[in-house]
Amino acid sequence: AKALNRLGKALKQLGILLAYHNHDIELRYAAREFHHMMVGTNPQWVSLCLDAHWIYRGAGNSQVALWDVVELYADRIVEVHLRQSHNGTWSEVFTAKDDVDYERLFRRLREKGVRPLWVLEQAVESGTPHTLDSLTCFQKSTVEIRRLMTREGFHEKK
Repeated sequence: AKALNRLGKALKQLGILLAYHNHDIELRYAAREFHHMMVGTNPQWVSLCLDAHWIYRGAGNSQVALWDVVELYADRIVEVHLRQSHNGTWSEVFTAKDDVDYERLFRRLREKGVRPLWVLEQAVESGTPHTLDSLTCFQKSTVEIRRLMTREGFHEKK
């Protein structure tokens, strides 16, 4: 946390924003590493790149930790990584509702006035379907994300 603060402060002086990005391991053991980093860093210097699915996985395939993170640290979220799974295995195409309820996430971030960058990720693991080429997966995923963004008012100007 001390090193992130030093780095974030130095980067801010250069006009660069530091965003802490999580994976699943920081959420293990009651998310002590993740919360240590968030509580131990200055919000002026360290923002959050929220990877909702890694939080889901790190919490033992539970969304409870995700909603806690959103409630506790929404004002620090500057970017959200979008990736979905079905029954614990990464999906071929992004969908709003499956293991992670992205409809709820989009809605809650909008309610909190958070307008992050959205990053679509394609993740493949053993068991991930492979019925479409990468371009088709991206196109189908993008349609779903645009639907969510439009429905939740993210296309509107601030």
